[in-house]
Amino acid sequence: MKNEIKIISCKIAAELISKSLDRKLSLYEQASLESHLAICGACVSFLKHLNFLNKILPQYPQFIDNITPPAEELLSQESKIRIRKILRDKDFKNAGS
Repeated sequence: MKNEIKIISCKIAAELISKSLDRKLSLYEQASLESHLAICGACVSFLKHLNFLNKILPQYPQFIDNITPPAEELLSQESKIRIRKILRDKDFKNAGS
């Protein structure tokens, strides 16, 4: 069967949990996530915590913008240049695929 449900890793489950906050998951994604949650207490806990934060943070907008300084304040100029180069190289390689 083409869309056979496979056991997914915690990393994939966490990605699906995060995506589910932004959009409705496909039936396949939802089934994969639910099968993982049935056997993984850590991901169930992650889901509960993320849902809690998603519910509570909009009530405190003053914290959202002040959690961390913008990345440009945290990185040195050399780091910014290195990251831009890596991203350009990656985009170039992906364009050829």
